[in-house]
Amino acid sequence: MARKSLIDRWIEKLEGSGKVDSEKLAQFVDQLKENYRDEAILIKHMEAEAHHLPYNHLTRDALNLAEAKKQHLRQLERLIVELGGTIDTREFESYNAEPSGQFTEILQRENELGERLIDQTIWLEGTGLAEYADVLLKLKNDHSDHREKIERLIMKINAAL
Repeated sequence: MARKSLIDRWIEKLEGSGKVDSEKLAQFVDQLKENYRDEAILIKHMEAEAHHLPYNHLTRDALNLAEAKKQHLRQLERLIVELGGTIDTREFESYNAEPSGQFTEILQRENELGERLIDQTIWLEGTGLAEYADVLLKLKNDHSDHREKIERLIMKINAAL
């Protein structure tokens, strides 16, 4: 059996690196579905809280933020479908979010989702699915923007009360 040169081994490695492990891809799609579910529930909580704010301008700001998060949710859905997954909306469509009067809980959930995206990006880079890491980084940037808007909204609520 002839030994392969270093160059031949690198060529084989590079040619093989483009192949996506279907098990890892399925695991990634499952993670995205979990993100989707949690995002959808967070939006429902945000809308419920918005309708219980004392001033119209605060309600409008909160609902605008919820709409921005819905656009983020649609991006996530497109990615899931592109990867061959499907979304079962029955689980969270019937979810009834009760307002607690605590926008800080929404901020905490937003932070958790953002941290999860960072962890998933790192995981992707280690599994050979790095091409999707850029998409997750964009979604993470959206989360950072949403987090800042939630923080500003909390400050406005505190100043108004």
